[in-house]
Amino acid sequence: MPAGYQAHLMIADIQPPMSFGDLEVDLRSGILKGIKVRQMHCVSFGRRLMNPGVLMIHFTAGPGTARRSIEAMNDRHVSAHLVLDREGAIWQGVPLTRIAYHAGKGAWGGYQNNMNDHSIGIEICNLGPMWRTKQQQLVDSYGLERTDRASIAMPHRNARALDLKKLIGEAAYKKIVDKGVESPDLANCEWEVFPEEQQRALQRLCSLLVTRYPSIRSIIGHDDYAPDRKIDPGPALRLEKLLSWMPQARTIIYQDDPRRGGYMTTMDTPDYLRNSFTSRTFAAGNIGRDIG
Repeated sequence: MPAGYQAHLMIADIQPPMSFGDLEVDLRSGILKGIKVRQMHCVSFGRRLMNPGVLMIHFTAGPGTARRSIEAMNDRHVSAHLVLDREGAIWQGVPLTRIAYHAGKGAWGGYQNNMNDHSIGIEICNLGPMWRTKQQQLVDSYGLERTDRASIAMPHRNARALDLKKLIGEAAYKKIVDKGVESPDLANCEWEVFPEEQQRALQRLCSLLVTRYPSIRSIIGHDDYAPDRKIDPGPALRLEKLLSWMPQARTIIYQDDPRRGGYMTTMDTPDYLRNSFTSRTFAAGNIGRDIG
C-alpha cells in the first residue's frame, strides 16, 4: 500500500430508518433502560445466558396487558425476557444475562430442544387467531367476542398441518363452535392487528438488540421452531419488516455508539478493526424464506 494511502469504509447507508430512541441496554446487568420500559420480574429463569444467537418472537394469545401476561407466566412457571404492551411499553421479565423459559421443545437451524439456552424471548400482547360467526361477530380462541379489535383475514402458513382442536384444547374449541363459528380452523381465520406503536417499539427493540449483541444472527417466530404445536406470532406480523432496513446482503456493521448512524473510518484505526471483526448477517423465518 503506498505511503500515506488511507482506505475508507463508508457505512452511512447501513443504518436503520429510526434510532433506538431512548432505548439502551446495560450489557453487564442485562437490564433494558428507557422512558417506556418497565421492570416486573418473572419468578422462573435459568443460569447465565451466553452469546444469544436468536431473537424469538411470540404473542401472548390473550387480551390482557403485559403485566397480566407476566403474572400468567409466573403462574405457569414459564418466562420471557421482554413483553410488549399494545401501547408500545416494554416490560422486562428476565435480565438479558439470564435464560428465560419461553421456547420449549422444537428444532431450528441446528438448535434441538435447547433454544432457551441460545435466545432472547420477546412476547407481544396480541389475541392471535379469531373467527367470524354467521352474524359476523369475531370470536377469539377463548370463545369470547372481540368486536373491538382490528383484524386481518389470513391463513396460517402451517394451517394444513395443525389441528386447531388439539392445539387449543377441546373445551376452548367447543366454546368457539357454541358461539356460532362453523368448523373453525387456521386456514379460515382472522388475526388481531398489531398496533403501529407496538410495531415501532418492536422494531426499535430488535434494532437495538442485534446491534448490542453481535452474536445474534436470526429473528424467528415460535412457529418456526415448533411448527407442530405453535402458531405465534402469526401472519399479522411480518418478521422480515423488523430487518427491512438492511441492504440486500443482509449485513450490518456493529457500531458501539448509538449516536452514530453511520461514519467513515480508516483501515489503520481501532474503530475499523472492531467493526470489521463484528460484521454479521441475519435471516428471518416467519414466511419460510430469507429476507430478500
